[in-house]
Amino acid sequence: MNMELVYKQLDELLQMGRIEETEDFLIAAMGRAQQEGDYNSLIALLNEMTGYQKETGKPDKAVAYGAQAIELMKQLGMTKTAVFGTTLLNVANACREAGKLPEAYQLYMEAFPVFEKHFAPDDTYYASLYKNLGLLFQETQEYERAVECLEKALAVIQGKPEYQKQTMVIRRQIDRLLAVIRKQQQEQFDRQEASAEKKELIEALIHMECEAFRQIRENRYADWDVESLKEYIYEFKTTWEQGVNPLALEWADKNE
Repeated sequence: MNMELVYKQLDELLQMGRIEETEDFLIAAMGRAQQEGDYNSLIALLNEMTGYQKETGKPDKAVAYGAQAIELMKQLGMTKTAVFGTTLLNVANACREAGKLPEAYQLYMEAFPVFEKHFAPDDTYYASLYKNLGLLFQETQEYERAVECLEKALAVIQGKPEYQKQTMVIRRQIDRLLAVIRKQQQEQFDRQEASAEKKELIEALIHMECEAFRQIRENRYADWDVESLKEYIYEFKTTWEQGVNPLALEWADKNE
């Protein structure tokens, strides 16, 4: 199959705004590739269909087509190829947009060792991988991990004129996430401060209550004789050992 011609026709459809015809065109092209046994073209078309479905707001269908591409490449023993790595990235992005975050994370992780075999550390494919992984962490509210990934993506593309716009977008995104992180840290600090202050107040109140209660009890017991004190201590100890607070019983009796 002449994929150069296919891509040209596909671009023409998109440029003319004939979006609804694009899916039928890709389906027909995939059918021809399968009939011809041209699996490399079929894989490329499945990736195109994955991207098309994702861009037109149908991430679940994108995931389904992407899964077909991955399965076909596994059957053909292509799991160590660069195309397999980029396919994993493509399908992971579709999974993320479909809300299948654990599946997306797994695919991103699978892509890393493949990328390491085929791409230099400063290859822009890494920028795409780190950026999209950062977006996933943002959705799971793991903001520090998101910033780490976005900073790695930024390190790859900054200084490259053709990525100037993306550089600005990622920088703004990092700034927003850092603001969220600072806010969370401040809120946590405030909660800890409030908790510590509350604990101190409770301890102070308990101490004052104990002092006041001690004075009341001292006045009460001052008139008791030794035998009465011994008997009360015995009863108090016995009740306490049974797991019952004798003072609570005494207060309950008074309030009846």
